[in-house]
Amino acid sequence: MKKLLLPILIVLIGIIVYSFLINPGLFLANIIKTLEIWLYKVYPSIFTFYLLASLLINTRLIDKIIYWLRPLFKPLKFSNENALHLFLLSIFVGNPTSASLICEALNQDRITAREANVLLKGSSFLNPFFIISFLTGFTLKYSFLIIGAHIISNFLIIFGLNRHKAATSFPNPTLRFSFAEFLNAINKVIALLLMISGIMCFCNILKYSLITVISIIGDPPLFIEIIFANFEVALGLHNVLSFNLSLLPTLMLIAFICSFAGISIHLQVLNVIGNEKLSYSGFFKYRLLQALLCVIIVLLLYPLI
Repeated sequence: MKKLLLPILIVLIGIIVYSFLINPGLFLANIIKTLEIWLYKVYPSIFTFYLLASLLINTRLIDKIIYWLRPLFKPLKFSNENALHLFLLSIFVGNPTSASLICEALNQDRITAREANVLLKGSSFLNPFFIISFLTGFTLKYSFLIIGAHIISNFLIIFGLNRHKAATSFPNPTLRFSFAEFLNAINKVIALLLMISGIMCFCNILKYSLITVISIIGDPPLFIEIIFANFEVALGLHNVLSFNLSLLPTLMLIAFICSFAGISIHLQVLNVIGNEKLSYSGFFKYRLLQALLCVIIVLLLYPLI
């Protein structure tokens, strides 16, 4: 495999250079479009919810909320309350933010490496408001269908992973606040957002270049366009909505893309966990499982709405 890596890289570089030379204007417009989506769709949700999540952790308010509602969370059987609150916060912050918070907790010895790997497998979400923002052309019930299937699939994974563990203990925490930790969170989220923008641009440059080369032969068939839609989730959702498929297949594709999360987010997560010796292969396998579960849940719930 390693012997094939260099030839593959040379071919990809050639494809990218060709696509730039054939039409520099369109090549650059693709980058600008990616950055516009990053600025108007990705930046607001990640910046806002990362800081909110950091405040909830910083003040230990999330621990207090979990303590008050502990009967609801006991069935999840997390090893400790820190792993549980990271799972719950991940629903709202999404990846790669949740991966960043997991690594931060691991470095602070609030969770173990084993707990971190379980969280990577079962706490991969897209921000619900991010999903809604891309489904404005649908009635709200279909947005809730996708969000519900997306969340339920992760809960099923966690139930499976933690099924043999003892119930979580819930100590009553004392509230606190550290202004230094809050400022540190701002620095981290800015660095995270810049990393996200770079990988989004790379994935969409690669996608645009491959489409440009394939278009020499003719318009790419639908299954190729579906594969390309999984390069980067933001533009991928845009592409799916342009396929003009009937409603149920469209919802199934959206469910798959949201749960698999796209190559771009996979690279972002790999970049975040790279120095922590956490398992990317586990993350990848469970994203495929989650995508399959999410599609099945949409199929089951669609006739009921």
